[in-house]
Amino acid sequence: MTINPAHDIWVWGAAALFLVLMGSRAWVVETSRTRLGRTSAKAKALSGAIVVSLAGLVVLLGLQGGDLLVTSIVNGTDPSAAYYGTAHAAPAAPAPTTGG
Repeated sequence: MTINPAHDIWVWGAAALFLVLMGSRAWVVETSRTRLGRTSAKAKALSGAIVVSLAGLVVLLGLQGGDLLVTSIVNGTDPSAAYYGTAHAAPAAPAPTTGG
């Protein structure tokens, strides 16, 4: 459980790359002059790049907190308590007092 906030830029960069590749593939497909049912070489190459970037994004997401997410879902624990420890958890509410 070593989440480094400084590495979040890589996750956001991979997500942006994925979206840019998806947009450029859509542009290539829409502007190409190929026959119906045919795929151009550019679209095929961009499809391969999209698969690679998506795999990289999934790996980066897993490294930056996937273990913590899976552990908290399986065990039903609070991820912030598991990450920061119990010292940073919110204090318990005081017990109600009865009037007397």
